[in-house]
Amino acid sequence: MSVQRIVVASLALLSLPCVAANGAETLATLLATVSEAARPATPLRADAAAELNGLEGRKRDHLVFVERSAGAHGPPQVYVQLDEAKIRVLALDPSDLRIAREGKGEKVAADAAVGSTSFTVEDFLPFSPARCAATRLAEITAEQFALVCEPKKPPSQYSLMVYKFDREKSALLQVLLYKGAMTNLVKMLRNADFVQVGGTWRPKRVVMQDFKLRTRDVLSLQWQAVAQLPSEAFDPTAFAAIVLPKAPFAKP
Repeated sequence: MSVQRIVVASLALLSLPCVAANGAETLATLLATVSEAARPATPLRADAAAELNGLEGRKRDHLVFVERSAGAHGPPQVYVQLDEAKIRVLALDPSDLRIAREGKGEKVAADAAVGSTSFTVEDFLPFSPARCAATRLAEITAEQFALVCEPKKPPSQYSLMVYKFDREKSALLQVLLYKGAMTNLVKMLRNADFVQVGGTWRPKRVVMQDFKLRTRDVLSLQWQAVAQLPSEAFDPTAFAAIVLPKAPFAKP
């Protein structure tokens, strides 16, 4: 789908009035369902082969994603390791985002770039209703539904975030990210080829596009549940120095 068609489709979606969910599926029910589905029963790890087509040309990297639940009701916290770029990202919550380069960590703003990727630090945060000042149901069908989130600013860099979910899996399919104005679409994230791990559905393919910079990253992920994690991975004072080795099944 071309960028122009994406923009037209997204504007049409945003122009829809608030949709009433069917039967017992109220907005509150849908939010609770997708929030619960996002929380893994056990910590998760994914090794990813990254094809990066960014401002510095085409590059490859190996990424390690680690997720853990933040208590019984909080959204997952995320640690990301980029091996070739020697970058670490720690996304604990929208107000506590950190990045480490060459072993030196610091707290950063939501729009901090992550190396030559199309991602900013905020883009690694999972969906959470707590990130939204207002939420409405924009579309619902038998297969999927879309939620419009007006994020809290600060800490978010975005003006609007539109999430599309698979109804059966309660899995995130797509995110449209608007910045500066509620009609200025700047990024799109797409998830596909889902696998069930740790009691949740996770994508084996992630594509992030930045329409303004004309960059595109494709991640191919292999997921596994892990019984234990190094405590340093989620320690703001220690995550910068940690190096998680490649999983045995990870591609070089």
